[in-house]
Order: sequence, then C-alpha cells, then structure tokens
Amino acid sequence: APLPPLVNVSPNPGFALSVCQGNCSSDADCVTGLACDDEYDQPVSGCSGSRSTNWAYCVIPLATTTTTTTAPLPPLVDVEDEPGYPLGLCQGDCDSDADCASGLKCYQPEAYGPKPGCSGLGTIDWDYCVLASNHP
Repeated sequence: APLPPLVNVSPNPGFALSVCQGNCSSDADCVTGLACDDEYDQPVSGCSGSRSTNWAYCVIPLATTTTTTTAPLPPLVDVEDEPGYPLGLCQGDCDSDADCASGLKCYQPEAYGPKPGCSGLGTIDWDYCVLASNHP
C-alpha cells in the first residue's frame, strides 16, 4: 500500500494531529498512539512527500523490539464538520474527495462501522479520508 502523504495542517493547530500531519511540538500534539517526529534533517518515517523546513509530523512510532510487527492502524479522528482545509488520513468529516489531502479519498459508506485502513468506528453520519488504494 502507498504511504500516506505529509500534510501541513497549521503551524500551531488547536487539535490533535493524525498520522503524517504537522506541525507538532511534542507527542501531546498527536492523537493517542502517535509520536511527533522532529528529526528535521531526516525523511518522515511512514509518510510520502518531503518535510517542510522546520516542520515536525505525527507518525506511528517504530517498534522498539526486534520482532516483526504490523504497524497499528491510525485511529479515526473527528476534526470538524466543515474543516476548511484538507483532511489527513482517517480524519473526518469529509463530503467529497476534494476535502481530503492528496492521495486520499473520502470514504462515504452507507452504514456505520469500520473504515478501510483506520482503527475505530468513527462517528455516526461522519465520513473519513482513506488511502485511495484502500477505497472500495
């Protein structure tokens, strides 16, 4: 599966960022389970695209053990009903593909339940951005 794209949401967002979104100052700026990658001179692990100068992004932490593990799926995040900027992976509420960052599509199922490539169930009547390759 292709890697989710980096998304520059805001220099100082007022909500928890999802995977491959910036700018974060610490792990507390990311949704639960993600870490803030501030290795400014390195590519962003698990994301596609180039890091913006002096921007840090939320990522799925690398396993600290030597055993092979499957990375956890990013959680569904309710950002807002009409966000006004491109939503990242597993974020909602989207109304069309145009509401999602590049490489993502708005998943609008007819029923409440899991979303492809994301963990959790989300909110009833909300739609979420998913990887285009995971879109049914």
